[in-house]
Amino acid sequence: MRIVVRNNDPMKAFKLLNRKLYEDNTFVELKDKQFFKSKGEKKREQKKKAIARQRKEQAAKKVIFDKLESQVIRGQNDRNKYKRKPATTRG
Repeated sequence: MRIVVRNNDPMKAFKLLNRKLYEDNTFVELKDKQFFKSKGEKKREQKKKAIARQRKEQAAKKVIFDKLESQVIRGQNDRNKYKRKPATTRG
């Protein structure tokens, strides 16, 4: 990885370095390797992340489904609005 200092501005280069390291998950790896983790801990952590990911996906699908459902219901109501009403007889 190479960071170029432009316009004699080291702070901007430092921010760019931090951003690139964050995108590469280098900080996460450093944090994980700071202490020893057993296999069981790693598996539990992976399972926890997988469950969170599934919940997030389900929530996104629910939002899409609710949006589509409301459009369908709204569309049915619009069609019912223009249906021909039965003639009423006065008697």
